[in-house]
Amino acid sequence: KNLDKNSIFSINGGFSFESNKLVITNIFQYANIIHSCKKYFCLYSGGSVMSAALKNKFNSNVDITCFFPGTLERARNIRFDFVCDNIYYIEV
Repeated sequence: KNLDKNSIFSINGGFSFESNKLVITNIFQYANIIHSCKKYFCLYSGGSVMSAALKNKFNSNVDITCFFPGTLERARNIRFDFVCDNIYYIEV
């Protein structure tokens, strides 16, 4: 399924958590939202891996930042397979 960056929503005048809420009803809508972002901030979770896969598959320009628990060095030492090369990680 092709991703359409313009089919999800448009935010005019900025985004406010108090007045704007996204209701995601399926995985395809979630993928479209990630794909339409210029910057995507996430916790280390399924969303981080999904965003990395979308960026790779669709050659997306989304800039992904993930807050990672612990250190990447330790994760690599224990063969942690879900650390992706196309994500910028912040160790917390």
